[in-house]
Amino acid sequence: MPIRIFWLMEKNLNRVRAEAELRDLNVSFAGNNYDAIKEVRSKLTDELGTVVKIKGQYIVKSDPDAKTKFAAITGGTNRG
Repeated sequence: MPIRIFWLMEKNLNRVRAEAELRDLNVSFAGNNYDAIKEVRSKLTDELGTVVKIKGQYIVKSDPDAKTKFAAITGGTNRG
């Protein structure tokens, strides 16, 4: 996985969690303190709206010599 994609996904973890927590909050809405739920719901909605994007397009081409380089690094234990 390219490092930029990893960090993009890491930065969006809170967004994904907020979506799940917001759904849970909507289900359990009826039996709790309305003001507290309103505050939590507002925070989660704000977090859900934050989208992290990568600027530009990144296309990575495969290295045709990757197997040879890997074998040299690992001492010839290339199994692919």
